[in-house]
Amino acid sequence: MKQQLFKVSKKDLLVLFSLFLIQGIAKAQVSRGLWEYGPVITTTNNAYGWVAENLKAYGFGSAEQEGVTFWNKNRWWVPSFRSRFDITKDIDTPAGDVKVKWADWGLRNYSIGYHVGYLSYVSPIGFDVQVDYEKQNWRSKFPGQDDYTNYEKQMIVPTILLKTRLGDFTRNTFNVIIEAGAKYNYVLSAKGEYDDVKSLNNGVTGVFGIGVINSYSHFAIQLRYEHDFFDYFNKDFSPNGTLKPYDGFSSKHGTLNLYTSFGF
Repeated sequence: MKQQLFKVSKKDLLVLFSLFLIQGIAKAQVSRGLWEYGPVITTTNNAYGWVAENLKAYGFGSAEQEGVTFWNKNRWWVPSFRSRFDITKDIDTPAGDVKVKWADWGLRNYSIGYHVGYLSYVSPIGFDVQVDYEKQNWRSKFPGQDDYTNYEKQMIVPTILLKTRLGDFTRNTFNVIIEAGAKYNYVLSAKGEYDDVKSLNNGVTGVFGIGVINSYSHFAIQLRYEHDFFDYFNKDFSPNGTLKPYDGFSSKHGTLNLYTSFGF
């Protein structure tokens, strides 16, 4: 099946990249420590997260309180916002290809979580631990169907990442930073052709990221790719004990996230 790509125009990309750069410049004025913690809100297949982070960087970043910004002083409860985009979303069946619609401007795909991480000034190794509530929504039309069916799943998603800096980070102003780890997707509820959590799989998502980090402020620009190592539908699921509607199904799913951060 042909991959389903989230398409944006050159103008849209220019606007999003401009917002991204403005956000990074504004946040670069914030002094951060070795620990990173706080809520994280991520939107999928729209730029709402980037816009919200940009507005926060300008609004809170300029509100000085006793030499530190309001956001830095209250980061334990003020959320960071991110946007990510699906670059691969395939579902294959023995009867043929499945058409998938994944674009979302209605906030049907998002996650809300909290993370804690650490990166030392004297060691190249760090970590990040995060737990999210995540909601995924997409529309699929299977071979022989006239209309699209809406699918939704709600999950608890814990994540653990290891991070390392390359090069002489004690002398260089900027160094390459690499992160690798995994997420586990545990399905809480499911809606679709069968409103049964057993119809969808739990599974592991691999995470890999690369970027550039400032060794003094820990301001970083990173590109992160996430890839599911499991099929969406449970091939062994049976609604009546006999029929297995998803037998022979396979799927691919990957997301791309470009974001800025402090502390890492």
